[in-house]
Amino acid sequence: MDATAVQQAGRTLEELDLLVLEYLIHTGCDAPAQALRTHLQQRALQPATHRPIGDKVRRRIYEQALKAFDAGSGDELFALWESYVPPLVRRRDRTCQKLEFYLHIYFAVFPLHALNPRRDARELPAAMERFRRYLETNGATLSATAEFLAYYALPYVPQLEEHPAFRELLTPGWAHALRQRVADFLRSTPQLAAEPKLLTIYASYESLSVEGEHGVQRNPVAEASADLTALKARLVESELRLVETKQLAAQREAA
Repeated sequence: MDATAVQQAGRTLEELDLLVLEYLIHTGCDAPAQALRTHLQQRALQPATHRPIGDKVRRRIYEQALKAFDAGSGDELFALWESYVPPLVRRRDRTCQKLEFYLHIYFAVFPLHALNPRRDARELPAAMERFRRYLETNGATLSATAEFLAYYALPYVPQLEEHPAFRELLTPGWAHALRQRVADFLRSTPQLAAEPKLLTIYASYESLSVEGEHGVQRNPVAEASADLTALKARLVESELRLVETKQLAAQREAA
């Protein structure tokens, strides 16, 4: 990457940061906006670090995720899942949602699972409590799905290994089938460890803007600089409007 490309990439990232900040201010998300301001100020004092992406990263995630699955390390697997499977995929992709639900079931019953070399029933209450919290938060979206409805009773079932509806969850066959589904998903999901969609969209927008009407060549660096200056001015104006709105509200309350 030559110096011009590096400069342009830096301007793109800076402009995206300010666009996100402008959006947060516009939607009244004061605490996240302030947190982003603080983060950007701190980042200006040191080199920026970004989440690694690409084929090598995808292969590493694949290997580490399956290793965590085999070890029963839910914290490790879900840390990878949340870092590298984009939130939009987790929200909209039904296959992803179902896999995530079954993974939570697997780690909830792992203390008693046949594949666990250190089975310990004393660890089951804590594992089930984590599963119950998941059901009350992210897992609640599947509560109306017939496939998963019965599992909402799982944290309250005594003698899990003897329950006719749930004892299959403790078998090697059930775990191996789930592992294969996880492996297939990680291999076939192009968004895994990929460039953020917002950056891809913005890069496409910039590439379309390089040439103006009638094929007239434009200077992308100069235009990016002008756009960035205009964006900073808009951001200042938005913050001033926000301050004025808060002052008016305070005056009304005082009156």
